[in-house]
Amino acid sequence: MGELSLAVRVAKGAALLDVKVPGWHKRIDTDRLEQGSDDDDLFGQLFEGADYYEVRTDLVGPGAAPRTGSPTAQAHGFECSIYRGDVYEYDRLTDEWRRIIKARCAQGIPLGAGGSGVSAVEPLSYERAQQLAREVVAEHGADYVYVKQPNGDFDCEDRPVLSCFYVVDDAPSCLVAHVLHRHGVPLDAFDGYEHENAKDVVPALVDSDAAAVLFLNTAQKEQDEGIPWGRALDIAACVVAGRAALS
Repeated sequence: MGELSLAVRVAKGAALLDVKVPGWHKRIDTDRLEQGSDDDDLFGQLFEGADYYEVRTDLVGPGAAPRTGSPTAQAHGFECSIYRGDVYEYDRLTDEWRRIIKARCAQGIPLGAGGSGVSAVEPLSYERAQQLAREVVAEHGADYVYVKQPNGDFDCEDRPVLSCFYVVDDAPSCLVAHVLHRHGVPLDAFDGYEHENAKDVVPALVDSDAAAVLFLNTAQKEQDEGIPWGRALDIAACVVAGRAALS
């Protein structure tokens, strides 16, 4: 789907900080926070007085010349997608980091394995993902075909453009959302992730093994192509088995 959305990028950055700097969110002054500032951004507050570029290299690797933008830092929500070029994107990054940090502090605990922003959610194994997906399909029927919803845009003939959604009318909509919600992921955790691929959304919302991510991402792709849910799961399971056979 092209460039990662801002929310996905920040979720990846939070997950990285959870590993590299445990408890980082408790050390950030959100009123002072300003991504794009040398002193008041995340790095400036967490590593006061340290060289920004040395900190960036330690966290995400070099990935760029010392004084230029880092694609890896951008992919983790630390920098603009156009380095130091879009002040409005820095404002949006700051707002998203504030949202995650304030939510974590309000609950008093880290919001999820791997920095997902979801509290008290157990890691998702491939076996668990399969079990929950089969339960969803059993309830809807193996021949159920997902119905896309208008996304607010119109085509050249003024017809509504249809898209797949994770949440519709405060209820899980697509297969992946059904599975994650049954696993304990709250519906509001999907805010900001609509139209993102499951391969990015699943690990951002819950600590998941690689097979679970591959299974759900494949099932989502098949669903979006109009394949019935039962068949989509069979195809996804075959893809996972094939990948395992090659490893």
